[in-house]
Amino acid sequence: MKYLNHPVELITLNEMRLLHQKTLELLEAPGIHIDHPGFLDALEAKGATIDRSKRVARLPPALTEMAVNATVHSPCLLKDDWRAVSEVEAAGLKAQLDSPLCFAFGGSSQEVVNTDGHTTRPGRHKDLESIVRFGNGHPRIKSVGGPPLLFTVDEKEQAVPPNLMEMSGMVYMAKHSTKWGWNGVNTIQDLHFAVRLGELLRGGKEAYRKTPIFLVHTCSATPLGIGRKIADVLYEMVRLEVPSGLLPMPLAGGTVPLTPASAMLVANAEILASMAMIWAAGHVSDRAHGMVSGIIDMQTTGASFASPNAVLQDAALAQLYRRFYGLEFLDASDYIDAKSPGYQSGSERALKIATMAACGVIFPSIGQLRAGMVCSPEQACLDIEAFDWIQHFMRGVEVSEDTLLIDLVRERGIGGQFLDADHTLKNYRTEFYLPKLADRTAFENRDMVEAAHAEVERILAETPLYTCEAGLAAEIDRLFAAEARRVK
Repeated sequence: MKYLNHPVELITLNEMRLLHQKTLELLEAPGIHIDHPGFLDALEAKGATIDRSKRVARLPPALTEMAVNATVHSPCLLKDDWRAVSEVEAAGLKAQLDSPLCFAFGGSSQEVVNTDGHTTRPGRHKDLESIVRFGNGHPRIKSVGGPPLLFTVDEKEQAVPPNLMEMSGMVYMAKHSTKWGWNGVNTIQDLHFAVRLGELLRGGKEAYRKTPIFLVHTCSATPLGIGRKIADVLYEMVRLEVPSGLLPMPLAGGTVPLTPASAMLVANAEILASMAMIWAAGHVSDRAHGMVSGIIDMQTTGASFASPNAVLQDAALAQLYRRFYGLEFLDASDYIDAKSPGYQSGSERALKIATMAACGVIFPSIGQLRAGMVCSPEQACLDIEAFDWIQHFMRGVEVSEDTLLIDLVRERGIGGQFLDADHTLKNYRTEFYLPKLADRTAFENRDMVEAAHAEVERILAETPLYTCEAGLAAEIDRLFAAEARRVK
């Protein structure tokens, strides 16, 4: 099947070279703040200039490029010509679109939508149960965030201590799903528990490191700075030899200058610096990096993640990484501003999905609202419909003897119709996009959110609570009890 294989070019090769060169210059002067003596020692041993009093590392361009080259193993403009890179990009996009997309659902959200469909509230144990059952029962959801929701009240209606929320959610996922997903890990305690739990479920260290669960990234919010908490987690990831990655969170007009190019520059400096840190410490950053970018809304002074500027920043940096560096890049196209399912969430999500796909970026993560703070099964259903729409569009138009169907047109002749043609009957399900939620009828007035809610209710009714076998559940409980005693 033919697919559109020439994505919209947001930045040219010359612009990529300029962005890369200026990133190297920025990491050399003023450098980057790294609040961790182990990383500073490792970088100094590789030739970086370290200011111990300010905990600032100034990285020579050659050091940074050595770290990047050690990480890159696929064709990229840093090493190869445009033809090799474009062939790899087209093949990768085609492989992703050749079959129905599978989705990652949710990741450490803190709230759910109330029954009124508009307001939100903190998650509870019973909310997590419903969300996980929905994820288990939906055939196109491949993984459910580890956990998809942090609950503040447990099954005994007792408050969950804040330092146990992530681990409590991981425990629930481990016991009540086999679709273990991932999310950011931001403390050493959570990291250690995620690794131990993952090794238990995967059956050992080697199996876990090949397909890790419950952890993937740490997020940085300080421009040109990696604080102690994040640096501790990254350093421990290096020590444990588990995949590690960084997700900068630049806010244009706030933590970085307001142009997309400058936001990309600062985020790129933080990512390349993290590669250099990890490489200098004796590991290779084999986890895809990413960016969660937004802007400061000058009307409200709040952060916006669904503005055109945010999408431009995300998509252009993804193109830089996939083309210039030859590295996978996770783009948070699931971060939007809407707080509940409705017209705003639908338009923001559809526009981000469509725009990113036109730029060659498909990131099938679903079900999050208000910049990842709210988890919604209804929004997940709406997101899947939007992805299916754009996947159908990405097929493009194939003009050939087979698709022109000139013999069928001649057969039916002037004034003919094709509703009862054998070709129509055999091919309409694959040739046409057939929505599940959108109302195309002339005699109903069905709201898409209501249809999504009905879909969620149907899946929940058909999906019983899953619980792993008793022996494994007991091991998981013992692991959590030991960790809970340690962190209290």
